[in-house]
Amino acid sequence: MNLFTVNQVNQVYVADDFVTGVSNVSSLGKISLETTDDGKFYFVHYGKAGKTRSDLIDPKTVSYVNATPAGKMTKKLKSVYITLNSTAKNSTNVGIAGEDFILRLAFTNYIGISPEDTQYLKYGVVHSTSGMTAVEFYLKLAKSIATNMSREALNFIKVYVTDDVDDTTDYIEVTAESNVDMGAIGNNGNSPYYVASGGTGSNGHVRTFTGVVIQIQEPDWILGLKQQKAMDFEVSASPVENSNGEDVFWADITYSDGVKITGGADTPTKSIETTSGNIPVGISITNGKLAAEYEYFFHGERGDQYRLVNWPDYIPTEYMVNPSYVYDFITVHFAYEGPNEDIQKSGKDITILMKSSESSPYTSLDSESSALLDAINAIVSPNYTVTSGTTTTGNVPKFDSNGNLVDSGKAASSIT
Repeated sequence: MNLFTVNQVNQVYVADDFVTGVSNVSSLGKISLETTDDGKFYFVHYGKAGKTRSDLIDPKTVSYVNATPAGKMTKKLKSVYITLNSTAKNSTNVGIAGEDFILRLAFTNYIGISPEDTQYLKYGVVHSTSGMTAVEFYLKLAKSIATNMSREALNFIKVYVTDDVDDTTDYIEVTAESNVDMGAIGNNGNSPYYVASGGTGSNGHVRTFTGVVIQIQEPDWILGLKQQKAMDFEVSASPVENSNGEDVFWADITYSDGVKITGGADTPTKSIETTSGNIPVGISITNGKLAAEYEYFFHGERGDQYRLVNWPDYIPTEYMVNPSYVYDFITVHFAYEGPNEDIQKSGKDITILMKSSESSPYTSLDSESSALLDAINAIVSPNYTVTSGTTTTGNVPKFDSNGNLVDSGKAASSIT
């Protein structure tokens, strides 16, 4: 059972249209800001159950008003680009034959495993042969990773080969079913290439792949049951032995945040890749599902305390957030102060999720969100004007009924 008190209550309203006047709050998603004769304010909202009113808020009890654009709550998922470096590549071919090139993927925050627990490891392996081209190597590495991951219950990564790492239109996905045998690989002059399905020879889709991209995908999600919690992962390459009996770290590894691990004959080194053309593209998760969870869990503050209790004999709650949209968040943090001897000051919040119609990446507030924010600030931000400092010199200042700083007419020494 959920128990609620007057402390730290968060009342959540989902809106897409800020209107003026209660009479205009006439359809789903509309919200207005109203004031009372004694200076308090409140919100009127039209939800699934019709028109409702928020708590009355005394502007003097408002601690802060925050507004967060939808884009500030976008999460970028990691991707990584793996390519052979000069110590393991000879022109267009793999320079070391007869070795197992092993790429290790270490996942944290794997499903059912917390970040504090052990990592979950998967591998991609290619056994190099004499005359193996780099293109063939990348295709086989991608196929090995994809086959290994295909045994997982959830497909949380995708694997690609590419010749243009910062352009997803040049990414070609490799799955466990992809054909990467030599029949799909040819030679156009001195440039190895991959013939896409339906093409043959130099008339096919000629591609000289430069590496493999591994991209974390948007995680599985079920409202109220399965949180959209993305995994993180790191990639490392085991050394191989060259013809001189030396260990060679064969991979250069670049992440979507610019971190680059450069291999070679010595210990790999870490740096920051500042050239966008060398950084892989990671996908982004917008905040629609986060907003849906926010509404779902905080809706209990407005009467859904017993959600799903006595299922299937219960009254289902209808929600307003569409997870495919994005939402600005506007929060008013205020306090309830009791009368007379009831002098408690209990913090409370009203959070308005305003559907954004801005264009990606949603870094600015929607026009409706901006208008509502301005209306709130016009009420809660007192417009105090300070009179000349000389009028209060030597005396204790005070505020008059209009909020202006004035001379009290009394020196501090005369106040007992």
